[in-house]
Amino acid sequence: MKKFFSQFFIFVLYLIAGGMCGYFGIAFFKDYDLSIITAFYVLGAFYICIFLQVIIHECGHLIFGLLSGYQFLSIRFYNFMWVKRNDKIVFKINKVPGTLGQCLMSIDHYQEPFPFVLYHLGGVFNNLISALISFIICLIIHNPYLQSFCFSLGIFGLISALTNGLPLNIGIDNDAKNVFNMMKYPITKYACFQQLKIIEYMSKGYSLKDINEDNFTIYSNEDLTHNLCMSITAFYCLREIDLSHYQKAYDTADHILNQNIQMEDNTIYLLKNIVLYILILTDPQNPKINNIRDKKYLKMTKLLKRELTTL
Repeated sequence: MKKFFSQFFIFVLYLIAGGMCGYFGIAFFKDYDLSIITAFYVLGAFYICIFLQVIIHECGHLIFGLLSGYQFLSIRFYNFMWVKRNDKIVFKINKVPGTLGQCLMSIDHYQEPFPFVLYHLGGVFNNLISALISFIICLIIHNPYLQSFCFSLGIFGLISALTNGLPLNIGIDNDAKNVFNMMKYPITKYACFQQLKIIEYMSKGYSLKDINEDNFTIYSNEDLTHNLCMSITAFYCLREIDLSHYQKAYDTADHILNQNIQMEDNTIYLLKNIVLYILILTDPQNPKINNIRDKKYLKMTKLLKRELTTL
């Protein structure tokens, strides 16, 4: 239910933003003859500004992460991703449902106070700064094309700041939700550190079995209610598969799926893949295979356009 209200809230915000950008975008041309070109320009600016604010947001994570002592791992805008591998930046296409972008970084050691606020909220800060600059330009420049564009850029900067600066769960936890959890539940700070270290080693070409086991934890059912802790336990299962400890991976993933724990859709899909992978390897006639491959699972498979072997 919380997920539905969060998604509905965001939908309403973008609906209002679209209406404002359309109305005021056209209003800036009141002293000019309106044409179909003007309408297309305003509409085009609408979409371009959404895209630009995603870039601005992720660059905010990068900037404030670097200022907090983090090192760059990867940055993604929609499906376009740049990853650091062996001291080189590599471009790739990567689709992650439920997210418009992502900036992943790592830090050498875990110590208190753990610097997580600026890194996680850096995108929000950048959106707000860009929105303020855009509105100022809109007020001082008397060019309708530039005014319309800057107004849209400012509006979507505010929308991005709101949707990431308020603690919401839209299938995955947003920036503010992660910050809220790490402030309220200290164990999630270490889980965040573990997650970033695992990703760092993987970006360097390490397989999961070669990564220090201290970075993998089977968290309790209570802790698994936090998505950061859940992600580490899911990584634990994948590492056990890499070590050929299939029964351990199966028991852990199957146990979690049978608990009444609220999880992200991506996590449910991953855990089901773990169970399926092991059943297909060890007991291909098991009827549980077809039970797991329900409509929701097949829909997620189609959305991701990946095969089971991506494990």
